[in-house]
Amino acid sequence: MNSTSRIKSVTKQRRKASGRWGGGLSERYVLFALGWYYPEIHRGVVRFARDHQWHVTADFDDLVPKHWQGDGVITLLGARQNLWKSLRKLDVPIVDLAESRPNIRLPRVTMDNAAIGRMAARYFLDRGYRNFAFFHRWGLGASNRRRDSFRAELARYGHHCEVLSWRKGRGKRADTRDQRHR
Repeated sequence: MNSTSRIKSVTKQRRKASGRWGGGLSERYVLFALGWYYPEIHRGVVRFARDHQWHVTADFDDLVPKHWQGDGVITLLGARQNLWKSLRKLDVPIVDLAESRPNIRLPRVTMDNAAIGRMAARYFLDRGYRNFAFFHRWGLGASNRRRDSFRAELARYGHHCEVLSWRKGRGKRADTRDQRHR
């Protein structure tokens, strides 16, 4: 039995013995592994955890601690391939808070990006705007859904929308966080 299998086996035994497997005590041990950091999400998860007797592990240097044993994971997978490689080895439920990796079959809790796009279009239409543009980061699923519904809502009222794509427009120039925050 390799070390990963042994950890999974011990974790299952510990959960069954404590009554935390499929019911019993409401106390949970949850890993909070973010592919990118959102303080609003962090505050929301911490507030929920406090109210529901969860113990949350969040290590921003080591997102998936090697010997972590718990009941579940809340994650924002994003584009970090190594995060999913580490998480999929865990034998616990995983919930993703992003839409950026639709090829990975996980339960997700996200916002309704199509509704956000429609609401944005209606906001500008209700205020009498007649010229529209949508600026977004090319290739992000959430951004694409917002763009498509924004444009469709405007088209329903006979308006055109110019699309400006940040990633597409930068060409082969490097794209780093430091450059974006100058």
